[in-house]
Amino acid sequence: MAVFSAVIVAPVSEEFMFRGVLFGFFQRMERYATTFIGTPLVSNGIFSRSTRNLPYFAILASGLIFGLLHWGHGAAWIPLSLLGMALAYLTHRTGNLLPAIAVHMTLNGFSTVIQFTV
Repeated sequence: MAVFSAVIVAPVSEEFMFRGVLFGFFQRMERYATTFIGTPLVSNGIFSRSTRNLPYFAILASGLIFGLLHWGHGAAWIPLSLLGMALAYLTHRTGNLLPAIAVHMTLNGFSTVIQFTV
């Protein structure tokens, strides 16, 4: 049951929550802010239009929150924050949660196998 939870339940629920709900919320918030704040900055040449296409704040914020919610794993929250950012970027680029879920399942699967064999 622990293996099923670690390899199936946790990745699906975490990806839905962090990349589906939280990342989506931050993306909408960032789009709203860029509509009102970003347009003058772009027209004044402070930011280029190409930088507006990548939701930097949404990627950083959702990844950092993902990592910090794994605080109980010691210093692992740091690489897990980076993983969260990578999964948010993957979700943004593909427009789909399934690739992020697959990566998360694979990493949890490897971690589970290592934990039970070492």
